[in-house]
Amino acid sequence: AATARGIVASVLSRPPQSLYDTLIVAAGSISGVSVGMSARGAGDVPLGEVESVTASSASIVLYSSPGRSHGAWVGSSRIPVTLIGVGGGAFIATAPKASGVMEGDVVYLSDGQAGAIARVRKIETDLSSPAATLLISALSNPFSTVWVTLLP
Repeated sequence: AATARGIVASVLSRPPQSLYDTLIVAAGSISGVSVGMSARGAGDVPLGEVESVTASSASIVLYSSPGRSHGAWVGSSRIPVTLIGVGGGAFIATAPKASGVMEGDVVYLSDGQAGAIARVRKIETDLSSPAATLLISALSNPFSTVWVTLLP
């Protein structure tokens, strides 16, 4: 269903029924869906991008898909990081130990449609490295998503 804000589509298939880190939604080219559209979940949380479209459905690859990387920033100090998807709504990133990033900090995409996407779950450090590894969890659970809003 098209709204002033975007196209709302129900999720037909999600992991583990669909391909790993992919959602299949019940809206396609007939509804105005096109490749590259941004998919948002409840609370306007960024989920992924439309990768392919048929007349009546679309495939959305989640941002957390393994190996996919996205520019982002974390915390109130807006520390720039590169989010790397590891699957199942999880990401990793690195940041300088001295950056002040803390567990619980919110992570935002830094693209033109910036939005809160995840939260720092754990910070791992090594005495021999000036960088910290951030273990990050998506704000939206891909295994329970029932609808999305698709935006140009």
